Amino acid sequence: MSTPSSPDELRAEIAKTRADLGETAAALAAKADVKQRVKDSATETKQKAAAKVDETKQKAAAKVDEVTQKAAAKVDEVTQKASAKVDEVSQKASAKVDEVSQTVAAKAGSAAVKAGELRERVADEAVATRRDLQQGDVAAVARRPLPLTAVATIAAAVGVVVLVIRRARR
Repeated sequence: MSTPSSPDELRAEIAKTRADLGETAAALAAKADVKQRVKDSATETKQKAAAKVDETKQKAAAKVDEVTQKAAAKVDEVTQKASAKVDEVSQKASAKVDEVSQTVAAKAGSAAVKAGELRERVADEAVATRRDLQQGDVAAVARRPLPLTAVATIAAAVGVVVLVIRRARR
């Protein structure tokens, strides 16, 4: 700083020094006012906390949206897999039912044919036995044990049909 040479320069410099001194005094007074500094600090902290709360809310909302979308996608995926599995099991069950039905029908048909054949044989034997009894030929009747064999065969055929039907129901 140079020394002022004229009274006007001196006055200007004094005015400037006074202004600087006033600002310095105001700054010192502000530092000395602890109550106001605490209020200012509290206000600043509140503003920072509010900003942090808003930021956290936004992050949480974004995370909720993300998790919701992932969960919805997972639900769709699991639903599709379950539906496919149900279809697969349904098709397998239907095929198995068809297979068992065909087996039962074939065995039942075979048993019916055998039963019909046996019925005819038994009827023929009954006629022959009646004729022999009417003629008094008891020895010929004793030589024909077919009725007992026929009854046993028919019982076995009925047993087979019952077993096949029970298996088909399982």
